[in-house]
Amino acid sequence: MLKIEDGRKLSFCNNYFSKIYSISVLEHIPEKGDVECSREIGRVLSKGGKCLITVPFSIKSKIEYTNRNFYWSKLSIQQNDGEIFYQRIYSEKDLWNRIIIPSGLKLKKLE
Repeated sequence: MLKIEDGRKLSFCNNYFSKIYSISVLEHIPEKGDVECSREIGRVLSKGGKCLITVPFSIKSKIEYTNRNFYWSKLSIQQNDGEIFYQRIYSEKDLWNRIIIPSGLKLKKLE
C-alpha cells in the first residue's frame, strides 16, 4: 500500500505500525511541523515497535533558508526577503526537545 499523507496529521489509527522509517524528512517540515510529525510517529507506532529517524546533526542548531526552488518550495515558508525555509540542522538538545520527547519514544541509539 502506498499513501501520501501529511506527517503532522496521519490518518492511521493508534499503534498501527510495528516499524517506521523517516529518512531525511522531519528537518524539512517548517515551524513546529517536525514536533507535530514526531508526535504522530509516536502515536502510530505500536508498543515494542521500532523506529528509525535520520536528520542532519551538528553541535549547534541551525536553520537553513535558500532562494533556490526545490520540489516542495511552494509548500514551505517564505521569509520577507524571499528566502525559503529549507531545513533544520539539529543539536543534541533540539533532537530531544523537538523529536524524542514529543514522540514519547525511547532513544536506543544515537549516531
